[in-house]
Formats: sequence, C-alpha cells, structure tokens
Amino acid sequence: MTGPRHIRLIQLRPGDWQDALSCRLTIYALDSSPPYSALSYTWGGSGRSQIIKCDDRGLPITENLSKALRSFRHATEIRTFWVDAVCINQADIPERNSQIGLMKEIYHTAQDVVIWIGEDDEDTADGINLLKQVYAAALEGKLPDFSDMFFLEEKLEQAELPKYDSSMWKAVIDLYRRAWFSRIWVVQELAVARSAVVYCGRQSLPWSYFSNSAPCVHKAVTWNYFNSKLRFEYNRFRGMNSCRDSLQQGIQPPLLDCLSMARSNFSMDPRDKVFGILGLASDAKVLLPNPDYSTPVTEMYITLTKTMITSQRSLEVLSEIEDPRWSLIDKLPSWAVDWSAQPRAIPFRLLPFWANFHAASDSEVRLGRSTIPGTLVITGMTIDTVRRCGLPLLRTRPLNSPWLRGISLVGANTLRAVSVNCIAQARWQQWERIALKLRSYPNRPSVAEAYHRTLVAGARMLDSPHDVNFLYRAYLQASDFLRGPTAFVCGAEPAEEFCTHWRQYAENVESACHGRLFFTTSNGYMGLAPLSTRSGDLICIFLGGRTPFVLRPDGKNTHKFIGECYVEGRMHGEAMVTVDGDDGNFKEFVLH
Repeated sequence: MTGPRHIRLIQLRPGDWQDALSCRLTIYALDSSPPYSALSYTWGGSGRSQIIKCDDRGLPITENLSKALRSFRHATEIRTFWVDAVCINQADIPERNSQIGLMKEIYHTAQDVVIWIGEDDEDTADGINLLKQVYAAALEGKLPDFSDMFFLEEKLEQAELPKYDSSMWKAVIDLYRRAWFSRIWVVQELAVARSAVVYCGRQSLPWSYFSNSAPCVHKAVTWNYFNSKLRFEYNRFRGMNSCRDSLQQGIQPPLLDCLSMARSNFSMDPRDKVFGILGLASDAKVLLPNPDYSTPVTEMYITLTKTMITSQRSLEVLSEIEDPRWSLIDKLPSWAVDWSAQPRAIPFRLLPFWANFHAASDSEVRLGRSTIPGTLVITGMTIDTVRRCGLPLLRTRPLNSPWLRGISLVGANTLRAVSVNCIAQARWQQWERIALKLRSYPNRPSVAEAYHRTLVAGARMLDSPHDVNFLYRAYLQASDFLRGPTAFVCGAEPAEEFCTHWRQYAENVESACHGRLFFTTSNGYMGLAPLSTRSGDLICIFLGGRTPFVLRPDGKNTHKFIGECYVEGRMHGEAMVTVDGDDGNFKEFVLH
C-alpha cells in the first residue's frame, strides 16, 4: 500500500459460473478511486478451500466468497469490487490497523453495497414474495394494528396476507436468520451505504424491503413460534437498522450506544466487536484513538471500560456488564465489559424509563487510586443485603423432540405454548411466595403493588388509565399463565378493555425480567438482579450511579462486581436522603 488513504480494488474478469475466478488488483487513492461496489458478506468459516487468480497468483478464499463473486461476475464485462478478504492483506497487522480507520469511507464511497446472504433454497422464493407483499401493504397503509395478540388471523386476512401458520412466514424468518444478519462488521457496512441491495442467490431486493417489513413479520409470527429467540433476533435487527437510520439523519451516536446496538452481533476476533463499529461513533477517536490488532483483547476491554468512566465521569458503561456466568474472556476483571459476551438481559440504560433512575441522586462519580493491577476503586455505600432469590424467569426455547415432527405446525406450537405456560406459572408462583414473606413494604400501600411495580422495573404505563395491579392481572390472563387464583390476583374479572392495555405491561415485564431473577433484601425491599446474585451479596450505590449494583465480598477487602439491579423504592435517591452531607457513610470499594 503506497499511502495511508490508499485502497486496493479488484477488477473481476467476466466469465460463466463454472469458469475459474480471475481478477486484477489495483491500488487507488480512496479520494480518486473509480466507481466500485463494496461487498458485504460473511466469510463462512475459517477454511479457505477456493482459489481466485489475482495478477497470475492464486489467492485462497472461502467457499462463501467464491459463490458470491461467481454470482456477481458479469458474463462479458469487467466489474470492480472492494472485498475485505482480497483487498486487505490479512497477515499484515499494521495494514489491518490502518484500514480500520478507512472502513466507513470505503463503504460510503462505494456506488452501492451489495449484500450477499448466501445461496437460495427451495423456500427462498416464498420468503421473497411475502416480503414484497408486506412491503406493498405497508406502502398502501394496509398493515394491521398488532398492538395485541387477539384476532390475529382476521387482521392478517384484512391485510391480504397469509394466515399466521402459513409456511411462507417461516420462509421469511429463515431469510432474516441468515448468518449475514448476525455479523458485527455488517452493522457499519450497512449503516454508511448510500445504496444497499440484498442478494440471496439470483434473487434480490433493496434493503428497504427488509427494514420496512421487519416489524410486521416479527409481530405476525411472535405468537405462533413460542421462542424468545425471535425477540432476541428482532432486537439485533432493530439495532442494525437504528444505526443506519441515525447516520441517514446525520446523527452520529456515542461509542457506548453503538456498542449496545451491535451487542448481539458476532465476530471471530473479539476485538472486532469494538473495531467493527468504530466508524459509527462520534467519540471513537477520544476513547480508542489507535485501534491495534496486536493489543490483547483483555487489555483492550479493560482500557476501554476505564476510559469511558474516567473521561466522561459516568458509570453508564457498568450497565452493560453481563452476568459473570456469560463472560467469555479469561482474566477479565468483573468491572470491565466483555463485549464478546451475548446479552441475556437488556441493560436498564436501554429501557425508556432509564432516564428516571437517580439512585445516587445528583452526586458525581468519585474514583480512587489503586495499587492493585486490574482493579477499579470507586466510592459508594452499602444500602442492603440480598436475603432471598427466586429462580430466573423462563426463557422459552423450542421443543425439538422427535415426537413433534409428525404434528402440524399449529399443533406443535400449541404443545410448546402449554409447556411454556406451565413452567412460567410455576416461576410466577415462586416469586410471589418469596414476595409474600414480606408483611409490609416501605413507602408503598401494599406488598402487592410493590411486587407488580418491580416486575416492570418501575415503568409507568402512560397509555393506560388502569393501575399496575389491574394490568398485572390482565397480563396473566392474556398470556394464559393463570390457571387458578394466586396471592396477588383478586377482585372481579377484568373488563374487555384490558385487551388494549395488557401488551404494554407485558412488554415491560419481558424487558425488565428477562435474564434476571427476583430477590428480597434484609431490610424488606424487593428487586431484580443478575442471575448470579445469591443470598449475602451486597446492594450498593456508587456516587454518580443511576442504579444500585450487586457486589460480592471476597474476604480480601476487595469485591466482585455482579451487575446492576433494580430495587423498588431505592431508584430515586431515597437512600441518599439519610446520608446527605455525611461522607462518613461512604467508602471506597476496590473492584477486581
């Protein structure tokens, strides 16, 4: 490479599918390069079993890339592409480091971004056709209101869409589940593209068909496929699309928001979980000025977490720390974010009511110095101790037993629903039994109300005239979880209008409880905490923090950071009132 702003482009020579791949590599200044298409794809595994002839030299490439290039190759004309595996010397660390800084411009400068999600199969045509139907219905304003699950079949019929149990919906889901949608680098590649077209074999659609149809597809199939993986996958897709929408509007989010939106995407190199979206962030040059593949991932994650805290005097990054059981990086301190770990719980900072949390009131972050390598010293106070913990709320999984294979789609999903509901009911009853051990609740009319508010992490039901107790009952009934009377369900049957209000409560329960467990404390409070939380753990508030945190003493004057938590009645500075102006209540916690 002749300069820091130079790139290689390949001129792909014409040929038929069966012909050997052949190209010419040419170096250009990015600012004066000829028109080219940038390829967005997945490598498809580490093995490079195929060969492309570059300037009379054979270059090994993956099978997936070989199929993509064969599909895009013109029969009679040369086509110009930028392809990472060919245009960057992957064995040259300095060159890879340099090209990271150009990645955003490479994809934005391209005349178009061609997205290869793989070869087509027997269901691809059905999936593509249904996407076209949904897209057309959206343009014509025919899409139904999916605010609740009731009358789904009638709503789809009115929109002239297939029934919810049609195999066409599964064909669409299979398109969204292609590996491309889970790759980290595609977030940036898509976000900055001026024009993006998705190719599946010989079939193609503009990206807008996928982005505009996704909400309808998700809502239409959620109630037929009883599998929380659908929600996980949809949130990942929504994060990708959100990044693109932000940049299209001229908004460049901070790095922490970019990392959060792309948290569920995968990479073979854990450093790419950060490097892959640097070009999207407004503060990337400040937080990570010199991305370097020679830096060990543990060191990079530690440095990034500490820099986010110290440079911004904010503890928001601690909200992103996953439960310790999910960490994938060895020797990473408990207070450093493992960006390679897949999130099970939604960080409270991403929920709409996050801005209302001020557990440490208006205090400022106070950090200390440590002589112990790999530790973080932060000032705060212990406000309580965990006493009892419940089992985690159910994470639904599909039943793949052989005896289900001969049952119809609807029949199989009905069996799944029954099993899911039975287990979920048992979890609800266990949580209620734990809550019932509290005879009263500080500053709340009843234990029941405190419990119902805890399940949604204090979210306000702004669209509903009903109180939280009514919505809890409606949620249980609408979800078919209620098989008989429970401790906190009493009074007359809810009126029909609960159908229009239960969904908001249900979505808040899912957002707050998923990936967490219910707990009560020694001082009579209750809340939601990471799955690894156990009896005897400390509930602490750090100066400058929006939420309380769970810490575990290790007997060596240091603590293990477990994660953020919600404590009903302790989210708005209540614990700070009793210690206002008295620094004697605060201490330095050494987190390892």
